Formats: sequence, C-alpha cells, structure tokens
Amino acid sequence: MKRITVLAFVLFGLVFEVQSGPVDSNSTVIAAERRETVDLAKRATVHEDTECFKENLRTSGPVLKQVTYTSDDDCEELCLTVDGCQAIVTSPMYWAVTGCYIIGEYTLSTDNARGWDTAERKCFDPHTVHKDVDCFKNNLRTSGPVLNEVTYTSDDDCEELCKTTDGCQAVVTSPMYWAVTGCYIIGEYTLSTNNARGWDTAERKCFDPQFANGGPDKPDPEWQCHNYTRWDWSWKKRNDATEAEMCERWERRRYSGGNNANYLGCEDCHCCKPR
Repeated sequence: MKRITVLAFVLFGLVFEVQSGPVDSNSTVIAAERRETVDLAKRATVHEDTECFKENLRTSGPVLKQVTYTSDDDCEELCLTVDGCQAIVTSPMYWAVTGCYIIGEYTLSTDNARGWDTAERKCFDPHTVHKDVDCFKNNLRTSGPVLNEVTYTSDDDCEELCKTTDGCQAVVTSPMYWAVTGCYIIGEYTLSTNNARGWDTAERKCFDPQFANGGPDKPDPEWQCHNYTRWDWSWKKRNDATEAEMCERWERRRYSGGNNANYLGCEDCHCCKPR
C-alpha cells in the first residue's frame, strides 16, 4: 500500500520539533523525538487493572481527529462524540506539545511505541460492550501470570472460564495450527505484539460487562476517582506543588488521601470528584 509521509511542525520560540501521530494505515508518519528525557510519574489509579490507558502501546489505523492533549478524560469524552471512534492514543509527554488522537478501526502495536499510550473505547465506554462484539484481537499476546490453562474448545468457553477464575483479567489462545491449541487464563498483564503471530487475546473488560463496570450489585456512588494524568503530574512538578494542591486545583475535586468514608464510590483513591 502506498504510504504518504506527513510532517507536522510545532513552533516554540525559535525551536521547531517534528512530531508524529499514531501509525496510519494509509500513511507513514515520521517522528523525531526530543532527545531530552523526562522522569514521568505513573498515573495514580483506583485499581491498576481498571486503567484504560496502556503504556508503550500505539495503533495502526485511520486518525479521525487530532487535538492537543489536556487530560485523559478529555480525550475519552472527545472519542464519545466522534463517529467511528474505537480508540484514543496520546503521544509522549516529553514532546513540546502532546497530542490526543481519535482512532477508527485499528490494530494494536508495540513497535516504536515508547512513550505512547492507547485506550480502547470498549474499556472506558461500557455502552460499547455487547455480546456480539468480537473481543479477540489477532496477533496479540500478553505478559503476565497464567492462572489456568486448558485445551481450547471455543472462544465462549475460554471467556466463561475466565469469569469463574479469581483474578482473571484476560484470555489468550495459542495458534490454531498447533497440534493442541491452548486457552490461557491471564491475571494482571501488559499487551505485546512481539512473537505474537497466531496468538489471540481478549480482555475481560470487553466480554464481561459487570467486570467493565466494576462488578455487580454495587450502590450508585456519588463520587468517583480522579485518575491522575500525566498532565497533572507535569503541573505538580512545574509548580512544586503537593498532591493535595494538584488534586484541588480544580474546584469540584476533593483530596482525601485515601480516607474515603465521606466519598462513596471513590474507593481507595486519593483524589475524588463528583459523578
């Protein structure tokens, strides 16, 4: 397929920097990363396994829209308003301007993905979870503990086994051309395309709506966790601020330090916001 080279120039004083978007199936985007390195703190989350953004992961697929990154929440909200959005990707935070990219149909890739983060819509938008969705992604595998292993019989059987296994967060199937194909029940994981030819992976948050929504029979919470973004940590560092100041710089957020008896729904998060 013919590829078109796209260059985007950003002017800061007298310095020009070349940045790239996610790999487009119709174009090759050339990236020149800044040579400086920045010690970026990880996002703080209620539970690590519910964070939709996967680090060092990007996509191959059409870019439907591109805006300047402000927060993970803003990127997710933008995706919900764009027809055809299936995922969002953010470029490295050490770029002069970080981008939020709205992605259509895609495949995941770890190639040249250092600093890039990807969130699939099926993770942050529970309305996209339907039984007829094919949750298995081709040529994708995981790095993480194998909680159980059985002989593969069907996708549905693998998914049902995951639902009955404590700690299951994903299922992986080995290549169908093996003499015996395996169904692997996976705990905490990271995704990878390395040596993944023939392997398929389905994340539980895709095929189990209760898991995606935090579990069954929970009272409607009044509060929710604010998951710190890389933008938050960058602001804290620039302003030499405390975590409480970082959280409450927005009017409706409350810093609890994890003591959330008065913030139902915020779980063990340190920074809470109304639903």
